[in-house]
Amino acid sequence: MKDMSAIFISLLCTFHCLAIPISSVLAASSSFVWFINYQIFHSILLIPIVFLFSLTIPKCYPIHKNRRPLMFGLLGITILILALFLDKNAELFMTVLGALFMIKAHSLNYNLIKLVSG
Repeated sequence: MKDMSAIFISLLCTFHCLAIPISSVLAASSSFVWFINYQIFHSILLIPIVFLFSLTIPKCYPIHKNRRPLMFGLLGITILILALFLDKNAELFMTVLGALFMIKAHSLNYNLIKLVSG
């Protein structure tokens, strides 16, 4: 269940990043700017991403003994943190890339646990 929640949050992050260019063109209202401020959104969303990662992946490693979810997850979190310090275009690309690594980590972890559980 935690892996599915983490996948959902990573997808939310990805969709938000991809919606920024579209919504900024379509929304002329300045009241909409608070929602598309990806820097703040990115920072806030990073908290549950790191929290869910720390609750699931390290605890499942002893069960399935596969390092790939841990490696993908650490790479994803590193990319997401580094993206906070980049300009808009680079941050957008790196955030989507980091989110995709997190999705891969949690999907792989979920499938490995299902495989081991029978």
